[in-house]
Amino acid sequence: MILVVTCSIISAIFFAIAAVIQQYKASLQGSELNLHISLIGKLLKQPLWLAGIGSSATGFIFQAIALFKGSLALVQPLLVLGVVFALPISAGFIHKRFMTLKEWVASILVASGLIAFLVVAQAKGGTRVADLHMWIFIIAGTALISLTIILISRKLKISSRSTMQATAAGLINGLAAAFTKEVAHNLYTYYKSSHNIFNAIIRESYSWEFIALIIDYAIVLFLVQSAFQGDQIGWSLPALTVSNPVISLIIGVIGFKETINTSWFKILLETLFLLVSVYGIFLLAKLPSYQKE
Repeated sequence: MILVVTCSIISAIFFAIAAVIQQYKASLQGSELNLHISLIGKLLKQPLWLAGIGSSATGFIFQAIALFKGSLALVQPLLVLGVVFALPISAGFIHKRFMTLKEWVASILVASGLIAFLVVAQAKGGTRVADLHMWIFIIAGTALISLTIILISRKLKISSRSTMQATAAGLINGLAAAFTKEVAHNLYTYYKSSHNIFNAIIRESYSWEFIALIIDYAIVLFLVQSAFQGDQIGWSLPALTVSNPVISLIIGVIGFKETINTSWFKILLETLFLLVSVYGIFLLAKLPSYQKE
Protein backbone atom coordinates (compact mmCIF):
# COMPACT_ATOMS: atom_id res chain seq x y z
CA MET A 1 0.00 0.00 0.00
CA ILE A 2 2.79 2.45 0.92
CA LEU A 3 4.57 1.76 -2.38
CA VAL A 4 1.34 2.29 -4.36
CA VAL A 5 0.54 5.59 -2.63
CA THR A 6 4.14 6.85 -2.90
CA CYS A 7 4.44 6.04 -6.59
CA SER A 8 1.01 7.57 -7.28
CA ILE A 9 1.98 10.84 -5.56
CA ILE A 10 5.33 11.01 -7.36
CA SER A 11 3.49 10.34 -10.63
CA ALA A 12 1.04 13.16 -9.83
CA ILE A 13 3.95 15.57 -9.28
CA PHE A 14 5.55 14.79 -12.64
CA PHE A 15 2.18 14.99 -14.41
CA ALA A 16 1.60 18.39 -12.76
CA ILE A 17 4.93 19.70 -14.04
CA ALA A 18 4.06 18.44 -17.52
CA ALA A 19 0.60 20.06 -17.43
CA VAL A 20 1.95 23.49 -16.45
CA ILE A 21 4.63 23.44 -19.15
CA GLN A 22 2.40 22.05 -21.89
CA GLN A 23 -0.43 24.49 -21.19
CA TYR A 24 1.98 27.42 -21.16
CA LYS A 25 3.31 26.52 -24.60
CA ALA A 26 0.04 25.30 -26.15
CA SER A 27 -1.79 28.50 -25.12
CA LEU A 28 0.67 30.53 -27.19
CA GLN A 29 -0.34 28.76 -30.40
CA GLY A 30 -3.04 30.08 -32.74
CA SER A 31 -6.63 28.93 -32.15
CA GLU A 32 -6.88 27.91 -35.80
CA LEU A 33 -4.63 24.95 -34.91
CA ASN A 34 -7.22 23.50 -32.52
CA LEU A 35 -7.74 19.77 -33.23
CA HIS A 36 -5.21 19.95 -36.09
CA ILE A 37 -2.15 17.71 -36.18
CA SER A 38 -0.04 20.75 -37.14
CA LEU A 39 -0.43 21.93 -33.52
CA ILE A 40 1.72 19.02 -32.38
CA GLY A 41 4.19 19.77 -35.18
CA LYS A 42 4.69 23.32 -33.89
CA LEU A 43 4.99 22.20 -30.28
CA LEU A 44 7.59 19.58 -31.18
CA LYS A 45 9.90 22.47 -32.10
CA GLN A 46 9.66 23.88 -28.55
CA PRO A 47 12.42 22.51 -26.24
CA LEU A 48 10.48 23.44 -23.11
CA TRP A 49 7.40 21.59 -24.36
CA LEU A 50 9.56 18.53 -25.03
CA ALA A 51 10.80 18.78 -21.44
CA GLY A 52 7.16 18.64 -20.40
CA ILE A 53 6.73 15.44 -22.41
CA GLY A 54 9.76 14.01 -20.60
CA SER A 55 8.16 14.86 -17.27
CA SER A 56 4.93 13.18 -18.39
CA ALA A 57 6.86 10.06 -19.42
CA THR A 58 8.52 9.91 -15.99
CA GLY A 59 5.11 10.23 -14.37
CA PHE A 60 3.87 7.35 -16.52
CA ILE A 61 6.64 5.05 -15.24
CA PHE A 62 5.66 5.67 -11.60
CA GLN A 63 1.98 5.32 -12.52
CA ALA A 64 2.69 1.94 -14.14
CA ILE A 65 4.45 0.72 -10.98
CA ALA A 66 1.54 1.89 -8.84
CA LEU A 67 -1.04 0.25 -11.13
CA PHE A 68 0.88 -3.02 -11.14
CA LYS A 69 0.72 -3.20 -7.35
CA GLY A 70 -2.58 -1.40 -6.75
CA SER A 71 -6.07 -0.99 -8.12
CA LEU A 72 -7.40 1.57 -10.58
CA ALA A 73 -9.88 2.63 -7.90
CA LEU A 74 -6.97 3.60 -5.61
CA VAL A 75 -4.27 4.89 -7.96
CA GLN A 76 -6.27 7.09 -10.32
CA PRO A 77 -8.03 9.17 -7.62
CA LEU A 78 -4.61 9.86 -6.06
CA LEU A 79 -3.49 11.37 -9.36
CA VAL A 80 -6.07 14.10 -8.73
CA LEU A 81 -3.42 15.54 -6.41
CA GLY A 82 -1.69 16.67 -9.59
CA VAL A 83 -4.02 19.66 -9.71
CA VAL A 84 -2.78 20.64 -6.23
CA PHE A 85 0.87 20.25 -7.17
CA ALA A 86 0.32 22.22 -10.38
CA LEU A 87 -0.65 25.30 -8.39
CA PRO A 88 2.68 26.06 -6.66
CA ILE A 89 4.53 24.97 -9.79
CA SER A 90 2.51 27.39 -11.89
CA ALA A 91 2.88 30.14 -9.28
CA GLY A 92 6.66 29.80 -9.21
CA PHE A 93 7.31 28.96 -12.86
CA ILE A 94 4.97 31.41 -14.59
CA HIS A 95 3.98 34.03 -12.04
CA LYS A 96 7.21 34.08 -9.98
CA ARG A 97 5.45 34.33 -6.61
CA PHE A 98 4.37 32.32 -3.56
CA MET A 99 0.96 30.74 -2.92
CA THR A 100 -1.76 32.80 -1.23
CA LEU A 101 -3.98 31.74 1.68
CA LYS A 102 -6.93 31.12 -0.68
CA GLU A 103 -4.77 28.85 -2.78
CA TRP A 104 -3.69 26.85 0.27
CA VAL A 105 -7.30 26.50 1.46
CA ALA A 106 -8.47 25.26 -1.95
CA SER A 107 -5.55 22.82 -2.10
CA ILE A 108 -6.38 21.44 1.35
CA LEU A 109 -10.01 20.90 0.26
CA VAL A 110 -8.85 18.86 -2.74
CA ALA A 111 -6.40 16.75 -0.75
CA SER A 112 -8.59 16.20 2.34
CA GLY A 113 -11.68 15.33 0.26
CA LEU A 114 -9.68 12.84 -1.76
CA ILE A 115 -8.00 11.23 1.24
CA ALA A 116 -11.34 10.93 3.06
CA PHE A 117 -12.93 9.32 -0.01
CA LEU A 118 -10.16 6.71 -0.24
CA VAL A 119 -10.39 5.93 3.49
CA VAL A 120 -14.15 5.39 3.29
CA ALA A 121 -14.15 3.60 -0.09
CA GLN A 122 -11.40 1.15 0.92
CA ALA A 123 -10.69 0.29 -2.73
CA LYS A 124 -9.56 -3.29 -3.15
CA GLY A 125 -7.79 -5.00 -5.99
CA GLY A 126 -9.77 -7.52 -8.18
CA THR A 127 -8.15 -9.26 -11.10
CA ARG A 128 -4.90 -8.17 -12.74
CA VAL A 129 -6.33 -8.60 -16.25
CA ALA A 130 -9.75 -8.04 -17.80
CA ASP A 131 -11.69 -10.45 -20.01
CA LEU A 132 -11.59 -9.78 -23.74
CA HIS A 133 -15.34 -9.25 -24.03
CA MET A 134 -15.16 -6.69 -21.22
CA TRP A 135 -12.31 -4.91 -23.03
CA ILE A 136 -14.46 -4.66 -26.16
CA PHE A 137 -17.33 -3.18 -24.14
CA ILE A 138 -15.05 -0.74 -22.26
CA ILE A 139 -13.17 0.45 -25.35
CA ALA A 140 -16.31 0.84 -27.47
CA GLY A 141 -18.18 2.68 -24.70
CA THR A 142 -15.31 5.06 -23.92
CA ALA A 143 -14.65 5.75 -27.61
CA LEU A 144 -18.31 6.48 -28.35
CA ILE A 145 -18.72 8.87 -25.43
CA SER A 146 -15.41 10.64 -26.11
CA LEU A 147 -16.09 11.02 -29.84
CA THR A 148 -19.51 12.51 -29.13
CA ILE A 149 -17.97 15.03 -26.72
CA ILE A 150 -15.28 16.00 -29.24
CA LEU A 151 -17.79 16.53 -32.04
CA ILE A 152 -19.95 18.70 -29.80
CA SER A 153 -16.90 20.73 -28.71
CA ARG A 154 -16.23 21.89 -32.26
CA LYS A 155 -19.47 23.90 -32.22
CA LEU A 156 -18.81 25.70 -28.91
CA LYS A 157 -17.00 28.87 -27.90
CA ILE A 158 -13.39 28.56 -26.81
CA SER A 159 -13.90 28.22 -23.04
CA SER A 160 -16.58 25.53 -23.36
CA ARG A 161 -14.61 23.86 -26.13
CA SER A 162 -11.55 23.56 -23.88
CA THR A 163 -13.65 22.04 -21.11
CA MET A 164 -15.25 19.47 -23.44
CA GLN A 165 -11.98 18.49 -25.09
CA ALA A 166 -10.27 18.15 -21.70
CA THR A 167 -13.14 15.94 -20.52
CA ALA A 168 -12.73 13.67 -23.54
CA ALA A 169 -8.97 13.57 -22.97
CA GLY A 170 -9.54 12.61 -19.34
CA LEU A 171 -11.87 9.77 -20.31
CA ILE A 172 -9.41 8.39 -22.86
CA ASN A 173 -6.56 8.83 -20.38
CA GLY A 174 -8.52 6.77 -17.87
CA LEU A 175 -8.73 4.02 -20.48
CA ALA A 176 -4.96 4.31 -20.94
CA ALA A 177 -4.52 3.64 -17.22
CA ALA A 178 -6.40 0.36 -17.65
CA PHE A 179 -4.14 -0.58 -20.57
CA THR A 180 -1.11 0.36 -18.47
CA LYS A 181 -2.23 -1.92 -15.63
CA GLU A 182 -2.51 -4.91 -17.97
CA VAL A 183 0.74 -4.14 -19.83
CA ALA A 184 2.60 -3.91 -16.50
CA HIS A 185 1.19 -7.30 -15.47
CA ASN A 186 2.16 -8.86 -18.81
CA LEU A 187 5.71 -7.49 -18.56
CA TYR A 188 6.11 -8.95 -15.09
CA THR A 189 4.77 -12.33 -16.24
CA TYR A 190 7.12 -12.45 -19.24
CA TYR A 191 10.06 -11.37 -17.07
CA LYS A 192 9.38 -14.14 -14.56
CA SER A 193 9.46 -16.74 -17.32
CA SER A 194 12.56 -15.45 -19.15
CA HIS A 195 14.44 -13.49 -16.44
CA ASN A 196 15.39 -11.04 -19.18
CA ILE A 197 13.73 -7.62 -19.09
CA PHE A 198 14.63 -6.81 -22.70
CA ASN A 199 13.04 -10.02 -23.99
CA ALA A 200 9.97 -9.26 -21.89
CA ILE A 201 9.69 -5.75 -23.36
CA ILE A 202 10.11 -7.01 -26.92
CA ARG A 203 7.51 -9.73 -26.41
CA GLU A 204 5.01 -7.33 -24.86
CA SER A 205 5.54 -4.73 -27.61
CA TYR A 206 3.66 -7.05 -29.99
CA SER A 207 0.62 -7.40 -27.73
CA TRP A 208 -2.65 -5.66 -28.61
CA GLU A 209 -2.72 -4.01 -25.16
CA PHE A 210 0.65 -2.31 -25.72
CA ILE A 211 -0.30 -1.14 -29.22
CA ALA A 212 -3.63 0.13 -27.89
CA LEU A 213 -1.78 1.97 -25.10
CA ILE A 214 0.49 3.78 -27.58
CA ILE A 215 -2.46 4.79 -29.77
CA ASP A 216 -4.42 5.85 -26.69
CA TYR A 217 -1.66 8.12 -25.38
CA ALA A 218 -1.14 9.66 -28.82
CA ILE A 219 -4.84 10.61 -28.87
CA VAL A 220 -4.63 11.96 -25.31
CA LEU A 221 -1.57 14.06 -26.17
CA PHE A 222 -3.35 15.55 -29.17
CA LEU A 223 -6.57 16.31 -27.28
CA VAL A 224 -4.83 17.74 -24.22
CA GLN A 225 -2.80 20.22 -26.26
CA SER A 226 -5.96 21.35 -28.05
CA ALA A 227 -7.77 21.72 -24.72
CA PHE A 228 -4.86 23.72 -23.28
CA GLN A 229 -5.27 26.29 -26.05
CA GLY A 230 -8.17 27.83 -24.14
CA ASP A 231 -7.80 31.28 -22.64
CA GLN A 232 -7.73 29.81 -19.12
CA ILE A 233 -6.26 26.56 -17.88
CA GLY A 234 -8.89 26.87 -15.15
CA TRP A 235 -11.48 25.34 -17.46
CA SER A 236 -9.41 22.57 -19.02
CA LEU A 237 -7.39 21.30 -16.06
CA PRO A 238 -10.33 20.61 -13.68
CA ALA A 239 -12.24 18.74 -16.40
CA LEU A 240 -9.14 16.72 -17.29
CA THR A 241 -8.46 16.00 -13.63
CA VAL A 242 -11.98 14.96 -12.61
CA SER A 243 -12.99 12.83 -15.62
CA ASN A 244 -9.90 10.59 -15.40
CA PRO A 245 -10.48 9.00 -11.97
CA VAL A 246 -14.23 8.78 -12.58
CA ILE A 247 -13.87 6.64 -15.71
CA SER A 248 -10.99 4.70 -14.10
CA LEU A 249 -13.18 3.86 -11.13
CA ILE A 250 -15.92 2.61 -13.47
CA ILE A 251 -13.47 0.58 -15.58
CA GLY A 252 -11.87 -0.86 -12.45
CA VAL A 253 -15.20 -2.06 -11.07
CA ILE A 254 -16.60 -3.33 -14.39
CA GLY A 255 -13.50 -4.71 -16.09
CA PHE A 256 -11.13 -5.67 -13.26
CA LYS A 257 -13.76 -6.59 -10.63
CA GLU A 258 -12.35 -4.08 -8.16
CA THR A 259 -14.51 -3.23 -5.18
CA ILE A 260 -15.33 -0.25 -2.98
CA ASN A 261 -17.67 0.04 -0.01
CA THR A 262 -21.22 0.27 -1.36
CA SER A 263 -23.47 0.48 1.70
CA TRP A 264 -25.88 3.42 1.41
CA PHE A 265 -24.16 5.34 4.21
CA LYS A 266 -20.66 4.77 2.76
CA ILE A 267 -21.87 5.80 -0.71
CA LEU A 268 -23.29 8.99 0.82
CA LEU A 269 -19.97 9.76 2.52
CA GLU A 270 -17.96 8.89 -0.61
CA THR A 271 -20.13 11.21 -2.70
CA LEU A 272 -19.80 14.00 -0.12
CA PHE A 273 -16.02 13.74 0.07
CA LEU A 274 -15.69 13.61 -3.72
CA LEU A 275 -17.82 16.74 -3.99
CA VAL A 276 -15.53 18.48 -1.47
CA SER A 277 -12.51 17.55 -3.59
CA VAL A 278 -14.21 18.63 -6.84
CA TYR A 279 -15.26 21.92 -5.23
CA GLY A 280 -11.64 22.51 -4.23
CA ILE A 281 -10.51 21.81 -7.79
CA PHE A 282 -12.89 24.40 -9.22
CA LEU A 283 -11.85 26.92 -6.56
CA LEU A 284 -8.28 26.38 -7.69
CA ALA A 285 -9.36 26.88 -11.28
CA LYS A 286 -10.60 30.39 -10.53
CA LEU A 287 -7.40 31.51 -8.82
CA PRO A 288 -4.77 33.66 -10.61
CA SER A 289 -2.19 30.87 -10.88
CA TYR A 290 -4.52 29.00 -13.22
CA GLN A 291 -5.28 31.95 -15.47
CA LYS A 292 -3.54 32.65 -18.72
CA GLU A 293 -1.53 35.86 -18.70
